[in-house]
Amino acid sequence: MHVAMILDDAFPPDLRVEREAQALIEAGHEVILVNLHPDAVSSQRYNHNGVSVASIALGPFWRKMSALAYTLPFYHWHVALQIRRALKGESVDVMHVHDLKVARGAWWARPAGCRWLLDLHENRPEIMQHYRHVKSGIGRWLIRAGRWARFEREFIRKADAVVVVTEEAAEWYVGNGTVPRQPFIVVPNYSPRSFCPSPEVKATGSGPKRLLYIGDTGERRGLGSAIAAMDILRDELELELHVLGTGSFQSHHEEDIRARGLEDRVYLHGWVHPTEFAAHLDRAHVGICPIHRNPHHDTTYANKIFQYMSFGLPLLVSDCPAQVRVVQQFDCGRVHKAEDAEDMAREISWMFTDAKRYQAWSKNALSAVAAECNWETAAEQFTKRYASI
Repeated sequence: MHVAMILDDAFPPDLRVEREAQALIEAGHEVILVNLHPDAVSSQRYNHNGVSVASIALGPFWRKMSALAYTLPFYHWHVALQIRRALKGESVDVMHVHDLKVARGAWWARPAGCRWLLDLHENRPEIMQHYRHVKSGIGRWLIRAGRWARFEREFIRKADAVVVVTEEAAEWYVGNGTVPRQPFIVVPNYSPRSFCPSPEVKATGSGPKRLLYIGDTGERRGLGSAIAAMDILRDELELELHVLGTGSFQSHHEEDIRARGLEDRVYLHGWVHPTEFAAHLDRAHVGICPIHRNPHHDTTYANKIFQYMSFGLPLLVSDCPAQVRVVQQFDCGRVHKAEDAEDMAREISWMFTDAKRYQAWSKNALSAVAAECNWETAAEQFTKRYASI
């Protein structure tokens, strides 16, 4: 099949898009990625790790207009025109649209007779309610999550298939009446086996116990609970928290750490290139994901938990159902109540009370990655389902 992927975000480094495209190419399909790049200074065509890319420079004006994509039609008129130009002369059997923001424009631009697939990386109408620009200023009046939800429902129903990250996401869309029934393809955000070439079972050892957090540090990510838990445990455990990432809430975390006197226990490393992850993962003892409960977090899970598992790190996660299922299914860690620092502190303390139990969690995490929770397995299932479209 000839597949046209549509993405209106930076590429690279969108690993999910790149891995899906490469999986399809390896399965014998032809793929062109039309990348509506918000920050590119010029349009160009190039090959990225085997993926043919038609990169279109949108510019800052259209990047801002994308926030009003389902308030005013101008953004979709523009991207539909750009997509048609990029695909002129191309034979397209399937248009594979990444995320809701560009869905209407891609629908308008679809070539006659092609299949149309919607790939939902996240529950955009739910999670956008937590965005700062939606909660404050003029955004409160112009950007309506309910309107985005209506269009999400419309385009899910129009799609020949819908790709989601978890089984919980598919169940959510059916359960809340978005679709009575729809062919969903579940593609988890697993890491490839090569992410950790020589995995080893972890041991608690001597010295400080290190917790690791990778990713955005926004308020809804729950890092505030982890910092508070570090304060609670200051006299009980020799403990460190290392954070790889940054976000709009970073200054608040910095102030909180200073106010609690935790500068020698909580280390905010800022943005760290993925090539440096391995060194931190090697030294860590537990990988944490304390995200807050909401319909988006409840039905997706972060890449980080599989990165942790690839290095044999036991998991400590909040009680969002999708990530709880991973921990319970593979018996690879513990769960704490979201936004409850005291419960999180209790679980951290308990995780280090039995060295053999800790090692069993580590071994189970590695076994899960080797057998199931890896991109190679997910890609095989993805391409088999894709062929049925």
